Amino acid sequence: RSNMCQWQWLLVTWALSAPVMQIPTLHASRHVSVLAMVWVMLNVVLIGVEVWAVRPWECEPGPSYPPPTTPRLLIAASSMAYAFGGHGIYPEEFREMKQP
Repeated sequence: RSNMCQWQWLLVTWALSAPVMQIPTLHASRHVSVLAMVWVMLNVVLIGVEVWAVRPWECEPGPSYPPPTTPRLLIAASSMAYAFGGHGIYPEEFREMKQP
């Protein structure tokens, strides 16, 4: 267990992320994206190892979920649209294009 509080971890995360936030264009961020890709692949491998070690399909009793309701479905749809929406990247792509 860590002795740091959540707000302290947020400050550490911000301090580590601040230099990356200063990169002005997608072209300039190509070196950082390689590092990010390595971290994502490492996370995928670690999740696979955890699933293999825990074997959640063998757990009894399995998880139970409440039945879906219309408000919950709308919240889930809006959360997915927010998480996977790429609308913020299009202006940057247009600016990076040599001849639009």
